[in-house]
Amino acid sequence: MFTFDTFNEILYNRANVKRKALVQHQNHSSLTLKRLIKEKDIRDVNGDLYHLRIHSLRDTRAKEYGKRKTKMTLEKADKAIKELSLSQQKINFNSVSQLSGVSKTFLYKNQEVKQRIEDFRDKKIKELELEHKKFKEQLELLRGKLYEQVQHT
Repeated sequence: MFTFDTFNEILYNRANVKRKALVQHQNHSSLTLKRLIKEKDIRDVNGDLYHLRIHSLRDTRAKEYGKRKTKMTLEKADKAIKELSLSQQKINFNSVSQLSGVSKTFLYKNQEVKQRIEDFRDKKIKELELEHKKFKEQLELLRGKLYEQVQHT
């Protein structure tokens, strides 16, 4: 039994071979779709013959393409974050963008990636604050020792 995905694949394989002929006339395309739906007995969830229009395919293909592209872009960003983390380099929007080839706009707009980068940045800030606090404490101890040495001489 054919599914919508199979039908979509058949139609687009035909479209790639006979693209000009299929796209030239809307009526011809609609008739071809209707004939193919009947021929392959493609039905919707209610069991009726599937009602499909050209724009439905275009929208479906565009959405599928968008999802695949977003997934690939997320994988690139994720890989860059892992590489930066393993090599203990700075992880920020610029470094992830440069290493992955993903735009900074995408990194800022995608909440998942944005949150990961901000978490790494916040973690680094906390580490630096702790290090700063330790240095201040050491400085105070050294000042106290210096003061004692000056008092004894």
